[in-house]
Amino acid sequence: YTVVKLMDKKELLRKYFPNIPDFREVQELTIDALLNGENVLCLMPTGGGKSLIYQIAGMAMEKTTVVISPLVALMSQQCTQLASKGIAAVNFSGLDYRKQFQVISAMAHGKFPRFIFTSPERMSNDGYLEYVLRMRNSDIGLVVVDEVHCVSQWGEGFRPAYRNIPLALNRIFGEQWPGLLCLTATLNDKQQEQINKEFHITKLIK
Repeated sequence: YTVVKLMDKKELLRKYFPNIPDFREVQELTIDALLNGENVLCLMPTGGGKSLIYQIAGMAMEKTTVVISPLVALMSQQCTQLASKGIAAVNFSGLDYRKQFQVISAMAHGKFPRFIFTSPERMSNDGYLEYVLRMRNSDIGLVVVDEVHCVSQWGEGFRPAYRNIPLALNRIFGEQWPGLLCLTATLNDKQQEQINKEFHITKLIK
């Protein structure tokens, strides 16, 4: 299927990232694939501009994007940068308990930020967050799993909570997941096979 009511990706780039003249080829290919309904595994080196892919694709969909990442400092930085551009973003890994409750309560009443950042552990184990995401699941257009090599027990970065992400997505969305983007710098064949299966990947871009 094709996502409807898409905003133009080039207009979004000019508006929110005026210092970036154009997309790199892999960025544009990945954005286009996501906007055409593919579940994408994108292999891109660190520093290659992975965050721009899901920021532009997420805004083009005009829905909420959920970003799952183990990198707390990076999530905090991206959240701050998006907020500075007037884009509502929340980093659950950087909130105290009271603020988390306020944000989840607002989300339950339909005030969803455009970007939600959270850790794999939080995504797998936070019942309140899962409940509100499930209750408002039609507001979510894209789920991003960063550093997805951590899913695989055959890699150096294995984190058990990553294995639970597909289960959490099933609980939140049932069989109709929103768009999905998995990102990493490198994967061996065995890791790629596992990720393709567990996250229903339909397109590999590298």
